[in-house]
Amino acid sequence: MLEGEKLEIWPSIDLMKGKVVRLIKGDPLKPIIYSDDPLQTALKW
Repeated sequence: MLEGEKLEIWPSIDLMKGKVVRLIKGDPLKPIIYSDDPLQTALKW
């Protein structure tokens, strides 16, 4: 990056069946469920 340039970070939330999840190595059969409430998770950001 050059001096004076801005870096924008856009958080993302992965959803599966209405829950906030993280997939182990992208495998949909191995989700880690972080929340049942995506809206509340998004509002934390």
